[in-house]
This record gives sequence, structure tokens and C-alpha cells, in this order.
Amino acid sequence: MSQKLSPEAEISILTCDPGEELYSLFGHSAIRVQDPISNMDLVFNYGTFDFSTPNFYMKFAQGRLDYLLSVSDYERFITSYKREKRSVYSQKLLLNPQQKQQLFEALLINYKPENRAYKYDFFMDNCATRIDEIIRNNIAGDWEFTQVPSKLGETYRTGIAPYLANSDWLNLGLNIVLGAPTDHLQKGLFLPDILKDNYTDATLNGKPIVANTRTLYDAQFVYSKTAFLLSPVFIFYLAAFLILLGSIFIPEKMHFADFILFFALGIAGSIIAFLWFAADHTATNDNWNIFWALPTHFIMAFVILFQHQKSKFTHYYFLVTLIIVCTLLIFMVFPQLFSIFNYAPLAFPFEMIIPILLCIIFRSLGIVRKKS
Repeated sequence: MSQKLSPEAEISILTCDPGEELYSLFGHSAIRVQDPISNMDLVFNYGTFDFSTPNFYMKFAQGRLDYLLSVSDYERFITSYKREKRSVYSQKLLLNPQQKQQLFEALLINYKPENRAYKYDFFMDNCATRIDEIIRNNIAGDWEFTQVPSKLGETYRTGIAPYLANSDWLNLGLNIVLGAPTDHLQKGLFLPDILKDNYTDATLNGKPIVANTRTLYDAQFVYSKTAFLLSPVFIFYLAAFLILLGSIFIPEKMHFADFILFFALGIAGSIIAFLWFAADHTATNDNWNIFWALPTHFIMAFVILFQHQKSKFTHYYFLVTLIIVCTLLIFMVFPQLFSIFNYAPLAFPFEMIIPILLCIIFRSLGIVRKKS
């Protein structure tokens, strides 16, 4: 399918605010093509997928799910964001008729069934990077951006940190499963807001590329912050304090507490290992959090629960665990720093991890000191 755009046609970048669901947490980008002469108003959306895909959830978890470029009517698109109370902004691109036609035709080619699917990558290939790529690949010239995150020393972790500020548990969970690539300098405009901000001041052959930025829908949404008493910082420090008291005053009755602690750590370690070795997500590779969340803790949790006498293996296992975690805590050599000394992950939630490490130290020491 092909269509000639009129001189009155407009092409805009749409940026949508984050939502409360995980899939919408970092916002969204799309391209709008309007032509009042032909009464066309379409939105090209790189962030859709087919729920009927066989083994949908397994492919999603493994990073092997095909994402799709879809096309919808603008009114349908904007209605969905109004329903979710997510603000939508528009940036009209200053293009001549030939450039508009060239970009529109590139979008149509990309929408062909044999071209529309792609392997989503959180950092390198998503709704924002695809839009930047198709615009710059089809509008030739001398492009200049002033807010490129890599020039400002921004890592991927510092880039996503503001979006996690209102959800402490999600902040903790994502930072645990995201590996060392998260602490590399950003390459490309990987977030919708970064795309929007860079195009606001971008120039093409020395001239602005964006005419203006308009608010199409203002949700005025207020995000709720996690209550302190329900936050992981409070709960984990409380747990560490109670575990310390139990280790001092009732060490012989800590079997069940040990089971819960190391069972949870083993589950976390198994998830880390799965996402690192059995999935295609580049963001979860080289995840050195596995040093304190060892998958083998899952097995040792049951050993502790049912073993009446301490074996030599148990003694040395938790002695090694104690040494590793003490090293992490005393020298502040937090796992992701092993491979990225040049880019310290300042956004890593140390305050949430420290009490977990303290719990591991208290109980590992208690098990090591336990009499056979």
C-alpha cells in the first residue's frame, strides 16, 4: 500500500507518560501521520505484540517474543491513554514534502507483514529507538543532539531510576535482576522521554527539527509513594534486627527463620540465573548479584530445616557464604561494580540491599558457630 501525502500533511512524534503497570512504567513513543486533505490520521506504534503467540509467557520471560509495528487510528490511540490517565505530547517535525513522503513510505514498508516483527530489547531496540532510527535513516543530513545521555555520563540505570522512585519494591526487584550492562553508558535514545527531550533541541543541517511541543492530553496524574512502614528499607532492617536478636538469644530456634531467608534468596538467585543464562535479555546478563543470592541457597534452606546435626559441608558452605557477603559489605564492593568500575551505578538501591546482606551475615555466622 502506498499513498501520496499532500503538502498539508504533518508527521509528529508522540510521547506518552508512564503508567502504573510494569509494561507501561517507562512511557511510550509512537509516530503520528496526519493528512487533512485525505482525512488520514494514523499512529504507527512499535510497542505491540500478539497475545495468541504460542508459549507467549515463556517467550516473554526469555526475551524471545516478537514485538510488532502496528497502525491504528489516532482517536483510538488517544482514547486508550485517556482511559489509563497518561498524558500525551506531540512534537511536529519540520520536514519538507519530499522528506515527509520518504518517511511515510519507510513506515509503510516497515509495516509490511514480513517486516513488522522485531526482537524487543529493553536498552537497544524498543519503541523509542525504532522511531529515532527510522527518522534518521530516512531523513539525510547533519543531525546534532545536545542532550545525548552518553555525553552526560548517564548510564542505563541512572536513566531508569526516576521512573522507579515511587515504587520501592519494583525498584528493588528490577535492580536485582538487571545485570552489569545496566551500568554501561547509554547508547541511543532508549527511553521515550529521552527521545522527546533530545528532539526538542535537535537540529538538522543547523535548523530545528521540531516546530513545537504540544500537550494533546494532560492527565495531571499524581503517583503514590510507598509508605515507609511498607517499604523494603523498613521491613528489611526490622528483619535484620529481629534476626540479630534471635541469633543472640534463641540461636537453637532459628531453623525456620533460616529456611525462609535462604529459600527466598535461592528463589531470587534462580531467577537471576534464568534471566542470565536461559533468556535473551541483554539487560540481565553478567548479573553479579548472584554472589549473594546464590541459587544453591534454595537447596541449603531444606538442608537447614531437616538436618538435626551440622555437617562439615554445611559448615564450609556457610563459611564461604559469610566470607563473600562480608567482603561485599565491608569493602562496599557491590556486585555490579565488578565489571564497571568506570561507571559506578549511583542509582543502585544500596540502602535496600544492605539489610539483606546483614541478614545473610547474621545467620551464616550463626550456622557456622552452631555446635555439631
